[in-house]
Amino acid sequence: MIKNFTQQKIYFLAGGLLTALVLVIFLAIIPLFNKFASQSYELAQKKQDAEVFYQNWQSLASVRQEYAKIKADLAAAKLLLEPDATIEFIKTLEGLAQKTGLRQEIALLDSPAAPAKKQLELQTTIWGSFPQVIKFMAYLENTSYLNEVQSLQIRRLQTSDLISQNISGLSSGDVQVIINLIVYQQ
Repeated sequence: MIKNFTQQKIYFLAGGLLTALVLVIFLAIIPLFNKFASQSYELAQKKQDAEVFYQNWQSLASVRQEYAKIKADLAAAKLLLEPDATIEFIKTLEGLAQKTGLRQEIALLDSPAAPAKKQLELQTTIWGSFPQVIKFMAYLENTSYLNEVQSLQIRRLQTSDLISQNISGLSSGDVQVIINLIVYQQ
C-alpha cells in the first residue's frame, strides 16, 4: 500500500508539475510570443512609415527645386503686356498669320471694363485652311504674353461666300475664324 501511495504521490506530483508547466506556457510564454509578434509588427510598420516619409521628403525637395526654377523662369519672362507694347503685340499676331499662311484682320474692341482690369481686347478674323488655323492657335497659346481666348467662331466657307465677300486666294472648304482675345496688361 505504501508502494501504491508513493506511486500515486509521484503521479500526482508529476501531474502537478506538468499542469504547472502547461500553465507557465499558457500564462507566460505565449503572451511573450504574442507581445514579441505585435512589437515586431509595430517596428515593421514604423520602418515602412519612415521609408514613406523619406520618399515624401525627397519628393518635396525635388518640388522645391522645380519651384525655384519655375519662379526664376517666370521672373525672367514678360507675362503682362506693357501698355506701350500694344503695337508690338499686334505685329506679333500679324507675324503669326503670315507664318501660318493665313489672311487676317485685327480690330480693337472698346470695353468699359478694360482700363479697370488692365487688359487689351482684340477681335481678329482669320481666313485659311483649318490645319493652318490650328497652327495659328498653337502659336497664339505659346506667345510670351498672358492671353485668353474669350470666344472662337469657326465657319466653313462655301463658294458663294467667296464670291459674295469678294475674297480671293481661298478655296471652298477653307474656314473663317473670329477670335475675341484678351491680352492682360501691366
